[in-house]
Amino acid sequence: MPQEDQVDRSRVDVTMAVTDCLYRYARAVDRCDWDSVRACYHDNAFDHHGAYQGGVDGLIEDMKIRHATLDSSVHVITNVIVDLPDPDVALVESYCVCYLRRRIQEDSGAQQSTTVKCRYLDKFTPDAHGRWRIASRMVVFDELCVGEVQDSRPQAGARSERDQKDPLWTFLDRGVDWNSEDYAAGVEA
Repeated sequence: MPQEDQVDRSRVDVTMAVTDCLYRYARAVDRCDWDSVRACYHDNAFDHHGAYQGGVDGLIEDMKIRHATLDSSVHVITNVIVDLPDPDVALVESYCVCYLRRRIQEDSGAQQSTTVKCRYLDKFTPDAHGRWRIASRMVVFDELCVGEVQDSRPQAGARSERDQKDPLWTFLDRGVDWNSEDYAAGVEA
């Protein structure tokens, strides 16, 4: 019985590590934090990401171009299924829904909204420090919907930004000293 418990614990540990990496990837893409995107991959990883197919450095350059015209990007990753065919290999299928909004291109205020429904097929392996990273990825596209929207976010709320101006960075920098009352008082840094 201890061996079975050990296998289950290992599966849980790997699933948690892989899921954490996937969530960090999503946050990094949405905040245009390209160093953190890179940290989710092995240096020699291959990504089959739609029109882009190649190494992680090329993927990041491609993302920089594609995301330069977006003022909103939200990646929602769910249904993370981890199979362990080997102690050092995790085959992972996860669902992803991406909500993307392009910057205003005209005086009308209209913006293009794109919803992408896809799945990531990832091969994860641990690096030299035991951190599980993406060794190979294929994005499988299920649906892509494009429409026109008007941004109607309230002016009074905290607003999402695609860079270091996002409230996330102050939240992380301040750590235990962070308090949302600072935002209500107009203190941001």
